[in-house]
Amino acid sequence: MSTLTDRCLTADQLVVAAAIRTSGLFDGDWYRNTYPDVQTLDMDPVEHFVSIGARLGRNPSKKFDTKLYLATHPELPGHNVNPLLHFIESRRDRAPATTLSSTILPLSVSTIILSYNHEFYIERAIESAISQHGIERHQIIVSDDGSSDTTREIIDGYAARFPELIINISSPSNSGISNNFRRCFSASSGTYIAVLEGDDYWVSDDKLLWQSRFLQSNDDCSMVFSKIALLDQSSGEFKYLDRQGAQLSSKLNGRDFLADPNMNLIVNFSSCMFRASLVKNLPDVLYAGRLSEIALAFYLENFGKIGFIQEVMGVYRQHSAGVWTGSDRRAQLESALNIRRAAKQVAREEYKEKIQRVIDEQLLPALSNL
Repeated sequence: MSTLTDRCLTADQLVVAAAIRTSGLFDGDWYRNTYPDVQTLDMDPVEHFVSIGARLGRNPSKKFDTKLYLATHPELPGHNVNPLLHFIESRRDRAPATTLSSTILPLSVSTIILSYNHEFYIERAIESAISQHGIERHQIIVSDDGSSDTTREIIDGYAARFPELIINISSPSNSGISNNFRRCFSASSGTYIAVLEGDDYWVSDDKLLWQSRFLQSNDDCSMVFSKIALLDQSSGEFKYLDRQGAQLSSKLNGRDFLADPNMNLIVNFSSCMFRASLVKNLPDVLYAGRLSEIALAFYLENFGKIGFIQEVMGVYRQHSAGVWTGSDRRAQLESALNIRRAAKQVAREEYKEKIQRVIDEQLLPALSNL
């Protein structure tokens, strides 16, 4: 094998392979089993990834998505930079979240996972929550809302395997997503609450650590969200949003949201973490219809700014059965109208006129033209 390695890798590639091998982020057994040609070539998995696999878009482990990383780092393709090495070096350059302050209190986080007919996706969602580290007190509350597929059985299996971590509050009947949110918020005991929808998943094992440390260190923020990648489930293509670009500061207010034509910089709940004391007592108007990250952000901005971390930490799957992407155009517009009306009711007075302008000039004409 050493002779074959010498033929396949350049000196620079050997250096890359050594860095990846010592990082602990490459799963050789998984890589070999996932890509059988590695065994056929009789190559070391790390060296195959460095010389061939990364260029083919292959993943070094089930926790690192090469195509997603390249999609969210457009400066890399064409520059002959190994994506996993880039991740390793960029993480090394960051100040570790755990060293922010020796006086910071132990972290207490509740992750809530909401599902409905997510049998093809729920396992990855739960696994990505289990993989979170650095949280002293972490509970995962999973609530299925009367699925008609095997989602509930999958959740039951995980709850049985991780009884000290996972709390299963699933319902045998369907009560709607807003009621499911209310049930999950009520069951949470953490200081902070992170949301993960059952068909999405997190790609950073540090997500909860970084977001909770952010809130601990920024008392003037009511919540925090991070960049999120969009995955077209039918094509397998990833994309990221210009609205979540470098122009955003780390602390946002309602004016920043209103500067976006969609009034939505967050895009998806799975990128968010909230102060539990605020979301446990939300006004009923937010639960009328579908609880939305847009209206919730305008409500929470009454209590503090909206924090933003400029890093992709999760994936929002877009598929035909999704709450938003699975709806027709009329249903989408009607939902958007109701959400912005709710946002207007709970927003600061200074934002109400502009929210009404969005309703009058964008949503109502679009509906009337259908």
